Amino acid sequence: INFDVVRLTAITILILLLICVYQINKLKKDSFIAQLLGVIYSSFLIIMLIRHIAFSPYNLEYIISLIGLIVLRVSCTLGLLLISREKIDRELLHYANYDGLTNLLNRRTFISESEVFLKSINKKQCVFFFIVIDFFKKINDTYGYLIGDKILISFSEFLKSNFKSENLCGRYGGEEFGVLLKNTDEQEAINLANKLLVDISKKEI
Repeated sequence: INFDVVRLTAITILILLLICVYQINKLKKDSFIAQLLGVIYSSFLIIMLIRHIAFSPYNLEYIISLIGLIVLRVSCTLGLLLISREKIDRELLHYANYDGLTNLLNRRTFISESEVFLKSINKKQCVFFFIVIDFFKKINDTYGYLIGDKILISFSEFLKSNFKSENLCGRYGGEEFGVLLKNTDEQEAINLANKLLVDISKKEI
């Protein structure tokens, strides 16, 4: 056995393993799998580094450690593939449920979430706002669709900033938006609607 090659191989695998652990740690906030793999791989990495330093390349223990590193490297690669798949699944789920331009709930999700929402509040008061941007077609025809998109984005951010996260807010289609509010009576709804009209009239884009 060429032990110089063995040592070089072990060092290479250690470097690759360090890179994998670093990549996993970057994803920890987004994934439980990444958190778990990060702890496991970091622990194995420390153990293998100690064995690499402690054992001479001319004994059986060192060879066993090298084999362990190779197995760990393969496991690490599979783990990264699982993390990538999990991230892709989350992104696909987001794209399926949210409008790509405004990042509000799309029409299908808004309707389905509204059904759950109404069941959860039982017989408590709630209010539904159906909001339409006036003369939006004229804006598109005059200034172009790029300006129209900027208006939609700005308006959606305005809606999100004015409604609590416990309420539902979605893009119904085109320049139409829906908002479902819980624990709101008729007078509160009227006051809120008037306030929104005043605030949006002062907003510059």
